[in-house]
Amino acid sequence: MERYTYITNGMYYDCLINKFVKSTNRLSSDVPDNLCRFTPIYTDEIIDNNIKRTRQQLILSITEKCNFRCEYCVYYDQKYTNDFCLSNMSFDVAKKAIDEFLENSIHSDKRCISFYGGEPLMNFDLMRECVNYINSKNITSKIEYLITTNGVLLTDEIAKFLYENRFYVNISMDGTQRTHDRYRKLINGAGTYDIIINNLKHLIALDNNYWKDSLSFICVLAPPIDIDNISNYFEALPYNFRLSGIDITQHMQNKLDEQHYKPDNKKQTIYIQNRDRMNQGINNEIRKANQILRSMGANSFIRPGRYCIPSIKRTFVSVNGDYYICEKDDMHQNRIIGNVYSGIDINKIKSIRDEVGTFHEKNCKTCWAARFCNMCFAVIDNYPEICNRIKTDTINIMKIIVESMK
Repeated sequence: MERYTYITNGMYYDCLINKFVKSTNRLSSDVPDNLCRFTPIYTDEIIDNNIKRTRQQLILSITEKCNFRCEYCVYYDQKYTNDFCLSNMSFDVAKKAIDEFLENSIHSDKRCISFYGGEPLMNFDLMRECVNYINSKNITSKIEYLITTNGVLLTDEIAKFLYENRFYVNISMDGTQRTHDRYRKLINGAGTYDIIINNLKHLIALDNNYWKDSLSFICVLAPPIDIDNISNYFEALPYNFRLSGIDITQHMQNKLDEQHYKPDNKKQTIYIQNRDRMNQGINNEIRKANQILRSMGANSFIRPGRYCIPSIKRTFVSVNGDYYICEKDDMHQNRIIGNVYSGIDINKIKSIRDEVGTFHEKNCKTCWAARFCNMCFAVIDNYPEICNRIKTDTINIMKIIVESMK
């Protein structure tokens, strides 16, 4: 494997010593086959000590149904192009999941229960029943509620419920009407921008000061891309509403790869830098990369990827009651880690951890970007494509760091 990776302006990343080096000549040298030495992503002790005490977030997939047909949706091909029997979660499943979560999160400073879909408001009755059940238990510690919705079914009644129970509301919105309606359509093909904008009034009319901190938007980046147009739109939103993040679904990623992930394509840096205006997550990546460059010597052990501990940071429950590692993983049957009737299978979690360790030992020991890898359970099945994307993103982050060194 090449020891040196070219970044920009005569600067190379030397993966052997984990530093930038400058040269006017092309640097080329191989590294040993055992460049990377990995440590377990987490130990048995961490799993055993935390899974019964410090759970943080329960995500309930209360329905598979959706009133949109967005072609970039991760579920589009799997669920919405054929006559699948799309189900709702029952209260019995939800209640068992809630009881198990509350019992095993008593040592957490902050607990969150999220409602997920499909479009969760298509099963609003269950959501209301769940919240009323939790409230009836008179829990002394704070429980935060979160919903991610397309916003089309927001009514005065639902808005009042969300406000009275102090929900955090995340609405999917892709930008201007032209940008949004390009992909976010109803089943009949009609655009949805005007409906959502009108429905936002139901929330604002209640208490716009509350929603300044409790209402945000998530944008799916979809070609043709006009970053400035999208970012300016969200920056100009009234009431200081914020954009919580940009998502890129796999369907869209395939298209984006053609535009932004070609070698030496100047659009890469432009894309990353402009995305910074919309999503503070890029700043976190820069900070983490700087920390790695400062703290990790050439012979340091590496903890691969950024794997959360299943069922501790979050627990995802499918409509039928199966537990998964996270909400992005519910289409992988091999990631089921239990169900609400038999409980969470700790041995299954440990088995998945061991499989991940074996994967990295087999595939990543000579990777120059291993220290910066952000692979997780949700994307590991996309190897090796995901690795190429991680390497490209790492180079783009390094470009920004090198530019700032001037």
